[in-house]
Amino acid sequence: MGREVRGFEQSRCEDERYGIVLDGTVAKFGQHRELRDFLLGFALGEARTKLAPETARSPAL
Repeated sequence: MGREVRGFEQSRCEDERYGIVLDGTVAKFGQHRELRDFLLGFALGEARTKLAPETARSPAL
């Protein structure tokens, strides 16, 4: 669909898309405490798994 838009530039789309998604995600999860807590818990779990897989199931980082 985007390529059909007059003046569409693939490189500009690639440059801007991360920031657009990030802004939307921050807005969405910032408005809903339960979603924010879930996302942060998930992110910490992922980081824990990558940093020290043997402690991934530990409740403390």
